[in-house]
Amino acid sequence: MNVSTSKLESVFTLLVELNHIFSFDETEHANLLATDILKRHLGANSVALFYEDTIKGFRFCLSGSDYPIELSEGRWTESLHLVQREEKVYQFTAWAPPGIDEKVGYWIALRLFGINGPFGYLLVGRNKKSWEPLEATVLENIAEIISNTVEFRMQRNITEQARASAVAILQEKEKKLRNLFDGSPDMIYTSDAEDIITEINYAGIKLLGEEKKEDLIGKNVTSFSANPEGRPYQLDRVNKMGSSTDNEIILRHKNGKAIFCIESITIIRDATGEKVGYQGIVKDITQRIMSERELWKSTLELVDANKKLQQTQALMVQHEKLASIGQLAAGVAHEINNPLGFLKSNQAMIEKYLIKIKKFYNDVVALPGPELEEIRKNSRMDSIFSDLETIAQESDDGFTRIIRIVTDLKSFSRIDQGTGFELVDINAGIESTLVVAWNEIKYVADVTKNFDTLPPVRARGNEINQVILNVLVNAAQAIQSQKRQDKGSIILTTSVIKDSVKIKLHDDGPGIPEEIQSRIFEPFFTTKEPGTGTGLGLSISYNIIVNKHGGRFYIDSKVSPGTTFIIELPINGPPGATI
Repeated sequence: MNVSTSKLESVFTLLVELNHIFSFDETEHANLLATDILKRHLGANSVALFYEDTIKGFRFCLSGSDYPIELSEGRWTESLHLVQREEKVYQFTAWAPPGIDEKVGYWIALRLFGINGPFGYLLVGRNKKSWEPLEATVLENIAEIISNTVEFRMQRNITEQARASAVAILQEKEKKLRNLFDGSPDMIYTSDAEDIITEINYAGIKLLGEEKKEDLIGKNVTSFSANPEGRPYQLDRVNKMGSSTDNEIILRHKNGKAIFCIESITIIRDATGEKVGYQGIVKDITQRIMSERELWKSTLELVDANKKLQQTQALMVQHEKLASIGQLAAGVAHEINNPLGFLKSNQAMIEKYLIKIKKFYNDVVALPGPELEEIRKNSRMDSIFSDLETIAQESDDGFTRIIRIVTDLKSFSRIDQGTGFELVDINAGIESTLVVAWNEIKYVADVTKNFDTLPPVRARGNEINQVILNVLVNAAQAIQSQKRQDKGSIILTTSVIKDSVKIKLHDDGPGIPEEIQSRIFEPFFTTKEPGTGTGLGLSISYNIIVNKHGGRFYIDSKVSPGTTFIIELPINGPPGATI
């Protein structure tokens, strides 16, 4: 018979309780308790036990009743006309036991003993659905085990030989029950009302790491629990409900190892219905839990690896973008530099000639004579000279701005490599940079410095200072753009993280919108008003930190309000860096 583990556990518990009541109670009251036990374990709506007693006549026990009921021969025949047939198992529908008005939908009748008489029948009814073949087989086995006991009790004129035979049969059934108990792959135990172990099978001894049952019998179940404080609550639920299934518990092996289990507990009652102990079935699920943990660990590692891969991919895209634009910038800078050189030279020559022409003009008109004065007034040369001087100054400013843009483009494209690496005091560099940027900062923000003790860093100090200056000026301008009444705040923090130095620059300005944070390091991208920025400052800074120094330069978007830039520089510099 192929029965599931849960079904086997239920049948085993049912047989333990039946055996217990029949062992301690030889009266008919045991039959009443048996119907209640069968009803509870089988999930039935009603259970009835009919038997023909040679002394008391026709008897009838119904689940939920307080006393056995005596039936007349006519009532007996009327009640059992459906089941008094040769079949040992018979199913029928829509029937109510004697004295019950409401019919139960699906019944299964099992003949316990008797063909020609006396008779004994077990009837089990429920409403939810008909009885399946597997259930009928299980019930037939249950009926086979208890039939001899019921027959033995009911036939009071049985001979001593028959009694001995019945006892032998009962012992055989108990042997089968013991084999089931000892052969179960799951731990099965019984305990008294104080939860002291009274019996345990081999699987339980092995599970707890002991060698023999004597090492366990007499000990409280909580002594093997990894969380003994939870046991009283579990037993309280069992006492209220009569049973409790699939409780997750953790037992402790003799060597201290945790054992993850699922436990089902039922109450053991005596003939009077009083609780005398507990019976539990424990299934070891440690391997399943470990497998699930490994699966979760692998899943988390995969998620983390995927996240790092996405970050790396974003950095690679950024590097490729900057490299491509760097080549373009180098070409543009070179092309602009050529005409810019002679334009600047011509501008200087024009300014010199303008000075000479103006002097000559002034010398000429200073000569005496009314004609010259008239010529001076009509020519409007004074106004022309003034306009030329203004134009020359504006052109000179324009050339200076073009030169600055070209210089930035060269720096971005790494045309100018600058000086070599040296050991740099980062804190001192920030202090000196603050002095340079102070005129931009002092009226708009207060500066707070939280400097840790830092080791010297192998870097290009001037370039690092250039990056810090760029971020500080951007922060001051961002705070100033708010036109706030009070001064803002700029916080500078330095620290050591593993083999890198970390510089954090935070301002409480308007912040950078999330939708453009991924673009702030792009060349020529700026949020400033036209004419006030080239959009190359952060691109150049990114190039200096990431490409030249092998560090990291990013925004910490978790910190708000305002903007927080993070610079991480390797203490030993990029690979191959020498002093």
